[in-house]
Amino acid sequence: MELYQLRTFVAVAKEGNLSRAAKSLATSQPAISAQIKALEDELGIALFERSAKGMSLTGEGQHLLEEAQRTLSSASELLEEARRLRGQPDGTVRIGAPPDPTTLRIGELLSQAALRFPYLQIQLHHASSVAIRRDLLSGNLDCGFVLGPTEEKLDRATLSPVRLVVAVPSRCAIHDHSNWDELCELAWIATPDGCPFQVLGRELFRKLGRAPRTSCQVDIESTVVEAISSGLGASLLHEKTASLAQSQGRCRIWPGASIATEYAFVWRKSRAQESAVSAMAGLVRAMWSS
Repeated sequence: MELYQLRTFVAVAKEGNLSRAAKSLATSQPAISAQIKALEDELGIALFERSAKGMSLTGEGQHLLEEAQRTLSSASELLEEARRLRGQPDGTVRIGAPPDPTTLRIGELLSQAALRFPYLQIQLHHASSVAIRRDLLSGNLDCGFVLGPTEEKLDRATLSPVRLVVAVPSRCAIHDHSNWDELCELAWIATPDGCPFQVLGRELFRKLGRAPRTSCQVDIESTVVEAISSGLGASLLHEKTASLAQSQGRCRIWPGASIATEYAFVWRKSRAQESAVSAMAGLVRAMWSS
């Protein structure tokens, strides 16, 4: 008796029809018929009653159907355990990522993960770095990409350097690029507490002994660009974002200061040995070291 014969038995019992069962198993009707006959011959009983309407279970067949389903379930559990034993992660892993898919190589990550970990389902959640760190600590995410520093409870793999620049409205006339007093006359478009842009911007102003005049708080970089373009004020932007906006005439990069930071892939230290988290961390490290 083979497992494929039991799968065929269960499929025919479910469909009540050889052709539909063959279609569900991606095989031919003669093959299905031969497998059922071989199983009945081995068991020494009839599993189905054939009629013009299809296939219906005999009393013996109905009794053995439950046993067949339990056997297939046990076989599936055995395979899952074997996969775990040989280090193949399965289940679902929830990954957080800021809305910067090109820099973070999200497409490549998803493609490589599907190839290497076929039993692992990935759920990608786009959010700000501050939200991703919060959800990692609360257990709502398993791992993720963040910009800037991370909390002590999080482990990290450093990925790529990032430079932030000060962007001002394109029509703004700042005559002295070293004069922070002149820059501080502009309203400052802030980001939420804990956001790397906010933390790094506040530290920059603190070192210079200045205090920005905050006009509003925005949590999405594309909206920050719109606010700068409208003339509302100045703010920090990714250098590549600011360069594109400047080429479109939507802002100017103020060359008086810039801030170096980095992207990292992070996860809770207490979860480092979990197979799905370990697999994704290893894959990200391999991708970024190549």
